[in-house]
Amino acid sequence: MMTHRLCWFLAAVLVFPGLAGAVVGVPVSVDLVGEGSGPFEVVFESDGVTVIAELTEESSSVELPPGRWEISTPSPDWWLRPLEVEASESSGLLKLKAWPAGWVEGAVRVSRGHELPAALDVRFGPSPEATLTPPESVEVCPVAEGRFSCKLPATSLDLKLYAAGFIPSYLW
Repeated sequence: MMTHRLCWFLAAVLVFPGLAGAVVGVPVSVDLVGEGSGPFEVVFESDGVTVIAELTEESSSVELPPGRWEISTPSPDWWLRPLEVEASESSGLLKLKAWPAGWVEGAVRVSRGHELPAALDVRFGPSPEATLTPPESVEVCPVAEGRFSCKLPATSLDLKLYAAGFIPSYLW
C-alpha cells in the first residue's frame, strides 16, 4: 500500500450567487490510499454555492467563503468519507483521506401493497479480512426502479443496509 500526499487549489467556481468577495484560504491536503493518481477533484458545497478544487502538487489552499461546507468527490475511482468543515480565518489544515472506490449494488423487494423505500442507508466498516481499513461510515444509496447502487471503499466490508419504515433482516 502506497500513500500519496497531494494538495489542492481552487480550479473552478461554478456558482457564487450574492458573493460579496469575502473568502478565506483553507489549507487542504489529501492522502490517496493505494496506487493511483489524478485527476482528482473535490467538491465543496454550501447553501447553493459550489466550488470544485482540482489536484495539484503546487498549492495547498482552497479559497472559500466563510461558513460550513460539505465535501465530496465526483471521481468514480475514489471514495471520501462524507465530511462537513467550517471555513474561517482560523481554519487549520484540512486532511482528507481518499480510498480506492468500489460499488455495492442490488435489488430491493417489498411485500405486495408496500412502496419501495426512496433510499437505503448503507452502514459499513472494514471486515476482519480487509486489506485496507477505511473508517466506519454511512452512505445513502438512492433506490430507483427497485435497484440501488452506491460508491464505497474498495475492500472487504461488513455492511448493514437500512430502509426507513422497514424492519431489518440480518443475514450471515
